[in-house]
Amino acid sequence: MDPGTDWVPSGGKLALDFDGVNDYVNAGDIAVDGLSSISISGFFRFITRSSDYGHLIGKNSTSSSRFGIGLTGAGTTNNRTNLLVTMGNGSNSFGYTTDNFVADNVWIHAVYLFDGTQSSNATRLRLFVDGNEKTLTYSGTIPTTSPTNSASLVFGAETTSSFFSNSQIDDVRIYNRVLTPSEIRLLYTGGRGVGLMPERIKHRRKTSAAATNRRRRIICGANC
Repeated sequence: MDPGTDWVPSGGKLALDFDGVNDYVNAGDIAVDGLSSISISGFFRFITRSSDYGHLIGKNSTSSSRFGIGLTGAGTTNNRTNLLVTMGNGSNSFGYTTDNFVADNVWIHAVYLFDGTQSSNATRLRLFVDGNEKTLTYSGTIPTTSPTNSASLVFGAETTSSFFSNSQIDDVRIYNRVLTPSEIRLLYTGGRGVGLMPERIKHRRKTSAAATNRRRRIICGANC
């Protein structure tokens, strides 16, 4: 990618712009192997859905060792008008929407949820779009843990040489836990740059009264 031209305005900030031909970002082999829970949040816009399986973000070694988000294609219903979410660990397993909601030049907020502690496909692999959960159709059995491989996490393509997407991607966040519906709603309604730090928020609340008392003692000493 060209840093001079591939950063474009988005929500008052900047998004990465992928040309669908050879643009991608390689984030390396990040530590997401063998996890029982993963959440991926981001704002995405397809400029032109010109090819099957145009990928937004994922980590792919083979069809049976991968996870990510992209367009549907020839192997699923309603080609290029739905999102495909994959999670394969020993088999080619995935889910996809069927309501034909994906359109060109429309920003969406998508949250991919994987929870291997659950007992069914519908509870192990979920997708929220613009704060609301989507119904998925599944193929194969969603595994209990994410795959272990040496593949890189790639933005704008499935790998550095396949399924490029003509898209824009902004504010991607990856968590090693399952986000709650209220957290997902906050990320969507808050827009780009909204963080989730509930532990720190709780800490501040717990210490705010003690901090106030300390300030009082400093100001008025024993007379407080």
